[in-house]
Amino acid sequence: MLMRAFVQTYDVEVAYVESVPVKDTFQGQTAWEGIVDVFDLKGHPRVVRGYGWPYEIKDGDIQYATVLAQQPINSPLAAVRAFIRSQASERP
Repeated sequence: MLMRAFVQTYDVEVAYVESVPVKDTFQGQTAWEGIVDVFDLKGHPRVVRGYGWPYEIKDGDIQYATVLAQQPINSPLAAVRAFIRSQASERP
């Protein structure tokens, strides 16, 4: 499902690279903890790597985060932090 999310969102070919455990903390508390999958992307005009993971939204549905590796996003942890910031900025 995660690979399909990249294909549908960015219209690229996707190759799995690895899964990386990530733990992000803020002021001594765990802000996010999980596994981030790393993918090589083929067919994107500027980006060759992507990061993704499933997450649960309210009412138990699963969504898939897909983050492109573009500066300053250069690691699974940076992808998680960028995604958290983007979600916080979308809230009213």
